[in-house]
Amino acid sequence: AADRAALRRRRARPHPHPDRPARGLQLPLHDAGVDDGGAGLLVDGMDPVEVEIELEDLELDDRVRLTPEEVFIPDSVLGAYHACPVVMLKAGFSKEVLKEHEVGWDSVNKRVTFPIRDYRGRLVAIQGRTTQGEKQRYVIYKSELEAVVKLEEVKLHNHVWGLHLLYEQGLHEGLPELIVVEGIKKALWLKQNGWHYVVALNGSNYSNAQHSLLSRLHIGKLVLLLDNDKAGQLCAERMANLFAGYTSVLWPKYPEGKSQPDGLHIYELTQMLNQEGRRLHVQRPNE
Repeated sequence: AADRAALRRRRARPHPHPDRPARGLQLPLHDAGVDDGGAGLLVDGMDPVEVEIELEDLELDDRVRLTPEEVFIPDSVLGAYHACPVVMLKAGFSKEVLKEHEVGWDSVNKRVTFPIRDYRGRLVAIQGRTTQGEKQRYVIYKSELEAVVKLEEVKLHNHVWGLHLLYEQGLHEGLPELIVVEGIKKALWLKQNGWHYVVALNGSNYSNAQHSLLSRLHIGKLVLLLDNDKAGQLCAERMANLFAGYTSVLWPKYPEGKSQPDGLHIYELTQMLNQEGRRLHVQRPNE
């Protein structure tokens, strides 16, 4: 009901672009009340409702649009994973950083949970990381949430983790720097050690959808801190070429024997990120 009331208020506002024809889409919404209570999810009000929403009213980038099938996850679902994951504390992460970025614990499946939001801050996926030594370390929750919301396959390469925290500033005021890593844990490690302008690609591929988002931002310095393996370095090379001439690009060289940012001490990170002599004119770091 609250979602419907908010949408009615949104639609009551004057159209932000009255000179343009309206472009609408049908977006299925679900109301879900969640009460953890230590006994799982209690869900009510599951009737879907069809609401016409104008793309301009949502202020969406023309190149990154919702599809009619896209459904967002109610934030209340995160209450089921509110516990702090001890395994992350043992790995050196602070409780404050984990709480700030909504990292939780799935006690049923014994997984660390990482919420993934789109650039507007809407919850699009929950990623679980196993602690049981399973072959597939990361899973995207779908069946785990079907009592609350019906999700289609979520394409993580359409999203950039952490971008919702920086998007408005990058679009209007500009970012002094933007550090790009592959995974969420690596981004959290950098944030904990004092670097705030950090995003993660959710993997070692840099997609056109992700470039559509990042290329809109005013970035003083782009730092490519992808993993020091073949996939990571090819990803960094692609990004360096795409941003050549657009912004200053730094492609740091890892210390001997190190390949990932979350395996580095703060002094090693500081040395890497201060490699002013390694600013790129599109070349591989070992050349």
